[in-house]
Amino acid sequence: GFDFDGAPAVDMFRLTFRDCSNLTGPIPSGLFGNISGAPASYMFDSTFYGCGNLTGSIPSGLFGNISGTPAVNMFYGTFYNCSNLAGSIPSDLFGNISGPPATFMFCNTFSGCGNLTGSIPSGLFGNLSGACRFYMFYGTFDGCGNLTGSIPSGLFGNISGAPATGMFFHTFRDCSNLTGSIPVGLFGDISGAPASTMFRETFQNCSKLTGSIPSGLFGNISGAPADGMFSGTFQNCSNLTGSIPVGLFGDISGAPAGYMFYGTFQNCSNLTGESALMPDGTTHLYEQFPTASGTDCDNCYNGATGLSDYATIPEAWK
Repeated sequence: GFDFDGAPAVDMFRLTFRDCSNLTGPIPSGLFGNISGAPASYMFDSTFYGCGNLTGSIPSGLFGNISGTPAVNMFYGTFYNCSNLAGSIPSDLFGNISGPPATFMFCNTFSGCGNLTGSIPSGLFGNLSGACRFYMFYGTFDGCGNLTGSIPSGLFGNISGAPATGMFFHTFRDCSNLTGSIPVGLFGDISGAPASTMFRETFQNCSKLTGSIPSGLFGNISGAPADGMFSGTFQNCSNLTGSIPVGLFGDISGAPAGYMFYGTFQNCSNLTGESALMPDGTTHLYEQFPTASGTDCDNCYNGATGLSDYATIPEAWK
């Protein structure tokens, strides 16, 4: 490990090995063994970013005894495009980090790590609880196509409050070997006005997810739509089954926003029942927004031919 002994400092290991494409072999166990104390902003931002020739597993306890309240950008892109890292994500990787989420805290942390295997550990993100933050889980597992098993219940802790921009943008995109159902309450008790790109492409191309979409998955969203808020959320999730829950997208109303439901259920060919309904159980989503244009909702239901009202869905939504 490094000779430094003590608490982390801001930017301490930011960009340390970024784009060291000729760096080979495994990450040494205990590399940061002497680091202890509370998280610091940017402390492991892009540390191994682009180290595509690193091999072996991510060592258990790599970040030592870091404990305390999350900090801004603390694990932003840490293992981004480390495409030859293998093995499972250690369940203790982020130690005892607890408290309210921080902006960009796990943005792109494992993005592009296509050879990581095993299940996402339950409790990986510790005891996070509190309000949403911008881009907090943007692309966290994006492109981790060899992760298996189900998404753990409670993975994102007790997130609550108003949505934030890009909060779950690309989180599980292209995780094509994740299986099982989407857990009830996965995103905590989120309520309030929509935020742009808040669930954009969250499960896109997760073609082995099964079961029904949970009721209340997106909490009590209400208010005017935001750009890209549910664009591609379930796109190409061809093994999801059952009916779309009534009021899945909350009580939204007002003028359409760009790309708000663009490709949301595209190619979800095993969904049944009616297309998405508002909380009243009678008004279809497309009736709530009759003036939506192609850029707002194009391909929303394209290929979702198992829906009982597929033939009557307006062309603008197909």
